[in-house]
Amino acid sequence: MFNRNASIPIARWTSWFAVVAVLTALFLLAFTGCSSGGPVKESVDKYSWAELSQIATEIHDAASDEEGLEIAIENHLLDSSGKCDGKTISVTLSNGVVAHVALVGVRADDLADGGKAGLTFMFVDAPAIAAMSEDASNDGGWEKSAMRSWLNSDFADMLPSDLKGVIKAASKKTNNSAFTTPGAVSSTSDKLWLPSYVEVAGSASPNDLVGGSGIPAETYNMEGKQYKLFSEKGVTAGAENSVLERAFVGKEGNGLVMEGEASPWWLRSLSMTWTSGYAVCDADGNPLNAWIPDHEIGVSPGFCL
Repeated sequence: MFNRNASIPIARWTSWFAVVAVLTALFLLAFTGCSSGGPVKESVDKYSWAELSQIATEIHDAASDEEGLEIAIENHLLDSSGKCDGKTISVTLSNGVVAHVALVGVRADDLADGGKAGLTFMFVDAPAIAAMSEDASNDGGWEKSAMRSWLNSDFADMLPSDLKGVIKAASKKTNNSAFTTPGAVSSTSDKLWLPSYVEVAGSASPNDLVGGSGIPAETYNMEGKQYKLFSEKGVTAGAENSVLERAFVGKEGNGLVMEGEASPWWLRSLSMTWTSGYAVCDADGNPLNAWIPDHEIGVSPGFCL
């Protein structure tokens, strides 16, 4: 016969386990808060690349840019006012070079497969030197450049596997028709890329076009928008800014670039000053400059999560 009293201890144990489960959930809620399911850490440099990738996905999925920024603030990727805090993450390449990257934008780039990239990072030093082209020509622009091919192959292979595995291809707009068709901006799919002139210096105005480049300001302005970090640091055309200074931290300088010293570094835009070059930031952090494409100078690429 069924013994009614025998069920009482079982019910008590069931209730006890329920209480423990609730208390455990409350404890975890109190000490976590990262939207990706892990603990919120004090700054961007304390997260693993896997954790940053998860947060970037949540920002990508956000209903608006404002909601995406809130997620970044809640997870301490930005400061409490929503600004980039300048914290850097060290990246050790397979050749032993230790470089650093910083968060420069939130929902700033379009992903090649659709939607907004949650987070955009950029190297804040120059871990390598390379030429934009094999000859002194910018025919084909960024799309056909030796630099683009090298970044997305040889240089990408030097990244640590935990970073390389979470980088997402971005759709980057560039005037790839050189000076034959001003205004012909097209898109490329790149996991690693160089910033454009306006992504660094902000919108170009006709007065910025010196030396008869022949390319209207509107064309440069179609190559993206100024990244959050550079806007907050007050970067403008034709003015030196320390946030754009890049020290060469790689190996084997070449006379133009010496280890440990400030280096000019490439942008993917065509030169604003003469028809055969590419835009560069000079060693003093001035974004309105140019260089001969077959010269090897600093490379400070960006990437998206």
